[in-house]
Amino acid sequence: MKARRTSTEMYPLIEKWESSGQTREVFCTENNLTIGLFAYWRKKYVAAHSTNDKDSSASFIPIEFSGVDSSPVLELTVGSSRLTFYQLPTANYLKELLS
Repeated sequence: MKARRTSTEMYPLIEKWESSGQTREVFCTENNLTIGLFAYWRKKYVAAHSTNDKDSSASFIPIEFSGVDSSPVLELTVGSSRLTFYQLPTANYLKELLS
C-alpha cells in the first residue's frame, strides 16, 4: 500500500516546481510523482493560496500616480452644473450627455 501524501510534503514540491522552470512532466519524472498526483496537489495548493478567498474582505486600495498630469482636458458649464473631463470624451458621449 502506498503512503499517503500530505500538504506538508507536497506544497514545498509545488513551490519547487514553480521556481524550477521545468515542465510538469520532467519535474514529476525527476521526483517520482505521477502527473495525476501532482495535478491533484497543485489544485489544492492553488485553492489554499488563493487571494480571492470568500472569507477575505476584498476592497479597493488607493493608487497614487507620480508624474501624471492631472489637469482637465475639457470643462463644460451647463446651467449651474460644471462637468470636468480629464480625458477627451467622444462626440457621441457628449451628445447623449447633453440631450
